[in-house]
Amino acid sequence: MMKKVILLFALIILFTAQSFEKAHAGIISEWKANKSIEKELRLTQKAIENLFELQTLYTNTQKHDKLKQFYSEKYRNSDAFDKNTTFSIIKENYELYPNLIVTLDINNINISGNYATVDVFEYAEAKDIKRDDVDLTGKLEAFAHTIYYLEKTDDNWLIIAEHALEENNSVVFGEAQYLDLKLTAPMIIGAGDEYTSKLEINNLPRKALVMGSITQTPATFPLEDEEQENFRVIEDLSLERIFVANNQNTNEYNIASIGITRGQPIPNGNVKLYLSGLAFVMTRVNVIPENTLYKKAEPQTETEDDDDDKDVEDENNA
Repeated sequence: MMKKVILLFALIILFTAQSFEKAHAGIISEWKANKSIEKELRLTQKAIENLFELQTLYTNTQKHDKLKQFYSEKYRNSDAFDKNTTFSIIKENYELYPNLIVTLDINNINISGNYATVDVFEYAEAKDIKRDDVDLTGKLEAFAHTIYYLEKTDDNWLIIAEHALEENNSVVFGEAQYLDLKLTAPMIIGAGDEYTSKLEINNLPRKALVMGSITQTPATFPLEDEEQENFRVIEDLSLERIFVANNQNTNEYNIASIGITRGQPIPNGNVKLYLSGLAFVMTRVNVIPENTLYKKAEPQTETEDDDDDKDVEDENNA
């Protein structure tokens, strides 16, 4: 009997050892596979990071053709601009702001097979800007929170789309560079909905006439003619206007314009007026288009049966 027990025990040990070896081999194989996947993800992430480093470099050195190679032919942005339209805008920016410098911070990279999304903060700055109509020098500051969508094609990652979550720009000239300006509007709004846009100025200049307006314009290229601006004297520290979002499936911009006028005494007791500052502040409003394909749920109304059930419930509670 003892020999049988020992033999049985030996068989159990042998079987358990074989099972352990198989399990161990399986775990090691899975671990190696996971390590291989992690390595591949790291390499992919590095390739995407390099793409955005080169994108920033070519943007700042205005190498238009090299920058273009990172964009797919099927590229679209959140304003429905295609690749050619987007690069027409980029080319115009080069002409308007020859010393434009862009910096980019990557918040997150999410990779799924041959597709990836890249969440970034983008900053831009340009100095010594000139205008033909005024003898003032200015500067540009811009910020955007953007999601880029990438696709791997022939071992290369290309940008196929981008969505601007938030966008704020300002171009200020002369004395307006010293103003503390903030333009706020909803980042997203339903088509046809009413919303408020507000300009705040925390340091109005003394002994100066300050006038301003806020307008609404669709995000199209080329930009449509803006509505007639109704400038008013700004005596308080804010300027507000109510808009109705368009229902044409188009995002839009709110643009605040501010002018500073001062007086200079001249002989014979007269005063010469001159423009000492000019500012344009813009913010994006993403418009959710109205969906006409779905049927809205009708509000429920109580039926007679519901009323009877409610009466019974009230009697029971009593």
